[in-house]
This record gives sequence, C-alpha cells and structure tokens, in this order.
Amino acid sequence: MPIPFHDSESLETLGAAAFLRLHCLTDEPQHWAGCVFLINGRGEPLEFVYNRLQLLPTALWREQDAQTAAARRVMTSLFAATVLTPKLLFVLESPMTEALVGVNRSIWPDIPDIRVRRPETDVQSSASRPEKHAITVIWGSKPPELGASRLYDAIEGRSLLLEPFERALMGLREVYPEWAGLIL
Repeated sequence: MPIPFHDSESLETLGAAAFLRLHCLTDEPQHWAGCVFLINGRGEPLEFVYNRLQLLPTALWREQDAQTAAARRVMTSLFAATVLTPKLLFVLESPMTEALVGVNRSIWPDIPDIRVRRPETDVQSSASRPEKHAITVIWGSKPPELGASRLYDAIEGRSLLLEPFERALMGLREVYPEWAGLIL
C-alpha cells in the first residue's frame, strides 16, 4: 500500500519567481544584454529567457539616455518573451535597475517586485577580517498576495535571494561567450 503524504510546497501552489539580470556589454552605453531566470520555490529552474540589444550609434543620444533606453528595451523584450507568468520579480539592484524599477521607475511590473542589494563588506571588524552584512531587500509598491508571500518565504528560507542571479549570470556567459569577460 502506498504511503499517503502531502507536499506542503506544491509547485502549482507556490508558482514561479523571476530573477532579472542586466549588463552593459561594452564601453559603449548602447550595447546591453539581459536575462530572466525563473525558478520554483525549491530553486529548481523553470525557464531562462535572454536577449541582447545594440542601439544605433549616434551623437544624438545623451549617454545616460542611451543606457536607460537600451536597458529598458532589453528588459521589456525579456518580459514579453517569457512563457510562464511569475508571482514575484527579483531584480539585482544597480544604478540602472534603480532607474527602471526603483523609486524613479519607468517600468511598473504587474507583479510584486523586489530589489535585492548585495551585502556590503566592512573594511575593518573587531576580528580584523572583513565582515559581511545581511542581504537587503526592497519591496516595490505592489504588495504581495498570500501566494507571493509564501513563495518569497520559500525562496528566502532556502537562501535563494542572491544565488539565482549567479546562475543567471552563468547562463548569460554561456549563451554569449564572446562577452563572457564583460558580464560581471
């Protein structure tokens, strides 16, 4: 006789979480690449979407405008190409993502978004070695629903707030080997 069980973290219940990475590929502000990596609450990969874009070089662009426009176009192309609809969007915080999904947003996801800030390292500590601070998460303006909160708790509980960004980075390096040294 089979053993009856209940999986408290059913994949259908928790849904998918998306992790967004954006990178400038050259010294030119118009050449960007990015990816969206979707995982379930256990950290298992569900989908990986990537793209790159180069705006036409022109003296008519202001440098910051070219960067923002290129990154925004990569981001929106990634969102349009995903097959799955995630319950949460995690964004690795950077000056560029701050302009796109931060306080001064130009893109408003219809799902809760979370900016993740890498831990900072102190120069000195009492043990005379660097000490890491906690990861900082900044929720966007859309409050999470119960299902999204449970998905966040599962991801945070498995220490997956930063690690999927690293897997996304490895994926970008694999699909764009000519830019591997520039994708940091």
